[in-house]
Amino acid sequence: MILTAGMWLIATSFVDVDKPREAPDLANRLIPIGLILSIPVSVVDRLWGLAESLPDGLVIFAVVMSLFAIVWGISARIALGQAYSPRGAAQEQTNLIRQGPYKYLRHPLYLAAVLWCIGWPLFLKSLFGSLTALTFIIPALRIRINDEEQELVRVFGDDYRKYQEETWRLLPFIY
Repeated sequence: MILTAGMWLIATSFVDVDKPREAPDLANRLIPIGLILSIPVSVVDRLWGLAESLPDGLVIFAVVMSLFAIVWGISARIALGQAYSPRGAAQEQTNLIRQGPYKYLRHPLYLAAVLWCIGWPLFLKSLFGSLTALTFIIPALRIRINDEEQELVRVFGDDYRKYQEETWRLLPFIY
């Protein structure tokens, strides 16, 4: 159930069913590749890789991380309300969101995605599955974050610049 909830959260964070599909950019190509490749890599790693040598506590850590990612992502999605857009386009008719997880981070949905991409393969005790997902997800999210922040500065101007000074982008105390 945790796996299904997390996959749903990640998938709905990046899919817009209300708008016709645009030509996928690099980020939109990397995300599904990373998610899809991490599944067989995790299974193979679990069956024939390092899994036996990893501590069982890693599974508990993975479950906790995955649950946190789900709760964090859902709370970020709720905080966005009508301002939500899976493509990251700023909604000009909305206010800048600063409540919920957005009080601390500018991109909490992406943090949830990163934590999920680390957590679910670790549930199978697969370090290689996590690394595979992150190899594709991190560059894709960097592209998206840069594009979104340019758009948010365009829409919200000085309010967003001030918000940038007051919050972390994705990882507290790091980025």
